[in-house]
Amino acid sequence: MAGPRWSRTGLRWAACVLAAAGLLHGAFWLSSVHRLDALVEEQAQLLRGQGWRIVLGAARPQGWPASAGLQFGPTSIETDGFAWEAGRVTIDAPLRWPGSTSGTTPSTAQVWAEGQRIRFGSGPAHAVVSRGLRVEVSGDAATLVGTGVAVAPLFEAEALQLRFAPDGLALAARRLTLSEAARMDVPVVDTLALHASATPPVRWAGRLRPTALAWRQAGGVVDMSDVALTMGRAHAVGRGKIWLDDALQPRLDGAMHVTGYEAGLDDLAAAGVLTRQGVVAAKAVLRLLAAPALDGGADVPIQVEAGTLTVARFPLLRMPVLEWPTESPGP
Repeated sequence: MAGPRWSRTGLRWAACVLAAAGLLHGAFWLSSVHRLDALVEEQAQLLRGQGWRIVLGAARPQGWPASAGLQFGPTSIETDGFAWEAGRVTIDAPLRWPGSTSGTTPSTAQVWAEGQRIRFGSGPAHAVVSRGLRVEVSGDAATLVGTGVAVAPLFEAEALQLRFAPDGLALAARRLTLSEAARMDVPVVDTLALHASATPPVRWAGRLRPTALAWRQAGGVVDMSDVALTMGRAHAVGRGKIWLDDALQPRLDGAMHVTGYEAGLDDLAAAGVLTRQGVVAAKAVLRLLAAPALDGGADVPIQVEAGTLTVARFPLLRMPVLEWPTESPGP
């Protein structure tokens, strides 16, 4: 039996409908890209008004037909004591219908950057290397996600997730290594997780040092909760508070429940962080504090004061000095 036969008129109408649909979708896609471009420029102007120096490379639309995307050429963000640059930045957001009730800001978006370099203070620029570093934006939260992340020669992480939201910051890292350039000679941190929130919120004052000083004078405190750390055969969970002293150096007052601490101290000695005599003394102190729990752990106070990390008042590590830039680079 013969199939249905299309008349020339029907074919013309079908072609017209498809062409019209393509034109409408193209117009809709361009509108979404233009809204995304306007939003990026709006955010850049907002940061410029707060003293940041923002340079956006030439933008090229992309993502057709499934998403609204922009690819920027060489881009940089700089302020007092901090600079970030990338050879190419790509932003990808879902298409949104005209008249959407979610405003001009996309509810979700992803950002990738290639050829990244970062600089702190007046030091050299460090290359940022990753197998898949990106920023995921969802509502009021932004999450930095990456695997094989390295800021040479400061640190390396097998996996890293950093979430910024109105309720604070959440960090999760796996196989974190701090290099000698970070001036903290510690072994590999197998896993690290924490949640931190600042009270009052940090208000940007145009430069790093005045911002930190104003926050300290306002009684600024960072509450750290849900802290979990695994290093070798030792595991610790706890919470604490961080603030800045008169010299704008970090102070810490917290408490941790530590299990496997004897094996963990042996690991620190094997890595050359502690001497054998120091390990013997630390074990003696921790045994006195050990809680009669099934896990055989110890509840210990942890402080950072005068640049020294102490566990149960036993000096464990010398912390690096936090260096604040004394003047802002020129525009």
